[in-house]
Amino acid sequence: MRYQRLLVSLKQILVSLVDLLVKLEQILVSLANLLVKGALSIEYSSNLMRYQRLLVSLVDLLVSLEQILVS
Repeated sequence: MRYQRLLVSLKQILVSLVDLLVKLEQILVSLANLLVKGALSIEYSSNLMRYQRLLVSLVDLLVSLEQILVS
């Protein structure tokens, strides 16, 4: 029983982290749109790409953790 509660708590944490990552991705999209419109300088583009790759890696990690918890 205790193990199941821990598992549920971990899943809730994963869901919260995914929600956070989705919000961060939305921020990156907004910044990319500003970059395209010329409101941000080009030097931000490489940073945006780095952050996007980081977010993708974090999502992959969360998916892997979720698969471990489910199995």
